[in-house]
Amino acid sequence: MRSSGTVACVLLVICLMTVTATVHAICEPDITPAPGQNALSVPVNVSVSATFSESMDAGTMDAASYVIHGRSSGPHFGTITSGSTLVSMDPDDAFAPGEVVTATVTNSVECDSGEPLLNGYTWQFTTDVTPSLGSFAAATPFGAGDGPISVFASDLDGDGDLDLATANNISDNTSILLNNGDGSFAAATHYSTGDGAYLVFAADLDGDGDLDLATAHWYDNVSVLLNNGDGSYAAATPFGTGDNPFSVFAADLDNDGDLDLATANSGSDNVSVLLNNGDGSFAAATHYSAGDYPISVFSADLDGDGDLDLATANYNSDIVSVLLNEDILLCEPDITPAPEQNAHSVPVNVSVSATFSENMDSGTMDNTSYVIRGHSSGPHFGTITSSSTLISIDPDDAFAPGEVVTATLTNSIDCENGEPLLNGYTWQFTTDVTPSQGSFAATTPFSAP
Repeated sequence: MRSSGTVACVLLVICLMTVTATVHAICEPDITPAPGQNALSVPVNVSVSATFSESMDAGTMDAASYVIHGRSSGPHFGTITSGSTLVSMDPDDAFAPGEVVTATVTNSVECDSGEPLLNGYTWQFTTDVTPSLGSFAAATPFGAGDGPISVFASDLDGDGDLDLATANNISDNTSILLNNGDGSFAAATHYSTGDGAYLVFAADLDGDGDLDLATAHWYDNVSVLLNNGDGSYAAATPFGTGDNPFSVFAADLDNDGDLDLATANSGSDNVSVLLNNGDGSFAAATHYSAGDYPISVFSADLDGDGDLDLATANYNSDIVSVLLNEDILLCEPDITPAPEQNAHSVPVNVSVSATFSENMDSGTMDNTSYVIRGHSSGPHFGTITSSSTLISIDPDDAFAPGEVVTATLTNSIDCENGEPLLNGYTWQFTTDVTPSQGSFAATTPFSAP
């Protein structure tokens, strides 16, 4: 008598294994921004929104994952409205006239599947200005430090008007001139930064809502002055760059919601990228080759793919170098198995292989990442041969006749770019049997305990 939990496989009934594969959904919705990418003459009190082509987790949309930053007015906060396919912010304060505004949907936003937004998404637009003749009154001088080389206008004390910061090459400091509210400026306050200051850039580097300063220095570093919240600054902290940086630019280069730094290094002919740790400190610089003697760097979405690229002006080579921001690369090759999926009557001594449509890291292919198992005969091991586009195993022992064999490429196998094989890959085939008449001898009973 069978117990209720017993499953009998009798005569022609074949019990096949069920292979369950967990497929990791990718969160790559189409995103439609408003205002549109690179829109001009946008009202300063505009609401900023993004519409998604698939359902998102509205609970992951907040002020930390949806970030708006004006180049002059700094970070903007306000009422965020979110739904399954929309996130929108109505900023508490208007943007500054004529400024470039950057909006970022970070990769902390998730699809309904729970997967993070692949690569995040960034776009920019420029606000409107009051009509004018474009003519100017006579210049009014305001004192700075010695040998000022660059100037940046931004609301450094948070009072709604735009102040000035200069990088002073001879006195090795930065001067802050706070606006009196009418376009005149108080006497400069000087902050020591380091030798050979060249360019200053204002941005909220520590994410606390006020504008900090970064200054590029000839002697291989960029200094960061964090704002105390009132337009005064803490002592400068230096971070290493390439050789002789002329300029620095702050932008969210990795779409994580904080502002990173890029410098143009004239002495080493490269660009340094310093990713923000989230608190105004920076990871060690990564260097990317540019032209001969780059002296200026600028960041914008040059290829329209939703992330910020870099461009440098190269003094000696008479060219502009464009460095396009690379998306997160997925390892999703097409895979052709042999024997093929669900093949029948396969020889019991067959070699089992998989061919990839793109280059893989053959060093990640071994008996732990390429697994062969017979339903009856169990795991099989043997000689593995691998190359950039092929893996094959010649099993030490033959498979059992008529059994289902399962072959699995695990996600421990990497593509050449170092990314793991997305979702892995599994297939099955059934081995051949010796020809027979399909008749059977008399039943032999065996007793069970």
